[in-house]
Amino acid sequence: MQINEEMNKVIKIDGFVKFIVINQDNKILLYNHNNSYKLFTSCSHDERDIVISINSIGSWIKKPILNVSRIFTIKFSCTRIQNIQGSIYLIRILSDQKKNGSSKHLWINQESDLPKNLSIIDKEITLLVRKHIECKKPDNHYEKSPLIRHKFHKKVISKIFYTLSSKKIKHRIIEQLAKWKLRPNGKHKIIDVSCGYDELLIDLSSHFKNSTIIGNDLVWQSLLPIARNQSNNNIIHTNYNILSPEFCKNQEFDLIICKNTLHHISFQEQKCLIRKLISAGKRILIIEIENPLKNNILSYLWNFYYKHFLKDNGTNFLNRKYFMNLISKSFNTPIRCRFSLIDTMKGTYMMAAIENIGGGVNW
Repeated sequence: MQINEEMNKVIKIDGFVKFIVINQDNKILLYNHNNSYKLFTSCSHDERDIVISINSIGSWIKKPILNVSRIFTIKFSCTRIQNIQGSIYLIRILSDQKKNGSSKHLWINQESDLPKNLSIIDKEITLLVRKHIECKKPDNHYEKSPLIRHKFHKKVISKIFYTLSSKKIKHRIIEQLAKWKLRPNGKHKIIDVSCGYDELLIDLSSHFKNSTIIGNDLVWQSLLPIARNQSNNNIIHTNYNILSPEFCKNQEFDLIICKNTLHHISFQEQKCLIRKLISAGKRILIIEIENPLKNNILSYLWNFYYKHFLKDNGTNFLNRKYFMNLISKSFNTPIRCRFSLIDTMKGTYMMAAIENIGGGVNW
């Protein structure tokens, strides 16, 4: 048997899928099946079925899923099976292993903890993942004060000013999806590349119940409120770096949403990201705040609040002329693009609605 490890590489599913569940202390979970421990497995090629499998695991464990990453390509051959390729999904959950029944769960922290009757392939996968995560600090050792500030912002400030800002942006997004005639009962693949703790993800999940809704954010703590309150089974969370070569590689999405992201990356990276999104999406929504330092006093004060209270370090703001030029010069395939503005209490937001259906730019 041959196993080939390719870290952090998004691949096409062509074979089997294995799930590794870990908690905030980076301990791996095995479950008891017919008096033998094993990893969770899905054999479906359909990504929708894999989403259901992932959320079924969270439901069975009765703990919210924080994030999901596809981290391995596995290739193996034997006498009866050749050239089979599969994936490993790393699922992180909130957990308290002391409260879980020992008859169903086994938490692996060291190689010596592996049960003797674990299958060869499960053992190899477990050891590879163990090696991958043991060099990382446990995720419950994160700095707590920024999280408290963000909780205050979410629970208090956002609710007070919701109607004058976030609601307007959400309404414009839903309005654009209606113009694109995305069918609510269709099986779409939708991703918000920097979702944070915005509840837009939950609204999309409720509206497109037969679709796969992916919420990605580099900081997995941002996904925590969504994970705790998630009632729909078509949402999965990932925390890829959107600038990594693997992000969106060999992927095709029916809708990509990218909001309040560009000013957090360099101007050169902005162009690269937009090209990547256009190549991976049939429809792309890019929403960005117009330079708040040169707009009005309210936008300036909101930027001061985000920078000094929420520790938001985004500084590469765009004006509307640069934003338009950036979009129009970032594609090498025929697209149709519409540009609009959204006036809110926090400032003016620029929105580009892009379709990969030919036609050209329409501002």
